[in-house]
Amino acid sequence: MDEYIKSLYPESYTILGRELDNGLSLGHILILQRLEAFPPQTNDDLFTCVLVCSSDDYTLSDLFNDRWLQWKIRVWRWQLGEPDWLKAHSLWSEFMTEHMRMPLFKKLADGGGEESATPFLQTIKVTLMSKLNMSLYDVLRTQFNEAVWLYLTYWEGEGAIVIQDRDHRKKMKELADKFAAEIAEKEEEDGS
Repeated sequence: MDEYIKSLYPESYTILGRELDNGLSLGHILILQRLEAFPPQTNDDLFTCVLVCSSDDYTLSDLFNDRWLQWKIRVWRWQLGEPDWLKAHSLWSEFMTEHMRMPLFKKLADGGGEESATPFLQTIKVTLMSKLNMSLYDVLRTQFNEAVWLYLTYWEGEGAIVIQDRDHRKKMKELADKFAAEIAEKEEEDGS
């Protein structure tokens, strides 16, 4: 599946002079949601998003217990000068699109119960830990795309869903449209 490979190995981005080689992990998203900076609405939010996603830290305490953090931020801001914020926000939008790509899936069984109020990220965390025996440490470091694929693949194996390939579905639709056009053309020829 091309979609699978693309989502596991997305493009690397450099935003505000920082390489986001660590991608967008579950830990990063949770930190940014706690800091109310995700998705970024302001330049300060974007700065925070880039700071978190360019870090190897995956918990708030790890990130903010760095005694050099304030100094590092000052040096980074000084090196940046006045950035092109519009370009930076545009790149961040591309980064999020690449790193939060979810596959199509079809639910096979309707639970019939009420909708859960549990946040989706919590559901993913608990499923990866309880069903796939991943530690919290590993779950927080897992890229969002990979975590979603693991989560959905588990539930596909349990018979609850079927993962569908967008590219394959698009090709099948094009093929069906082509055959429908050929049949319509043939019927017109036969009818005249």
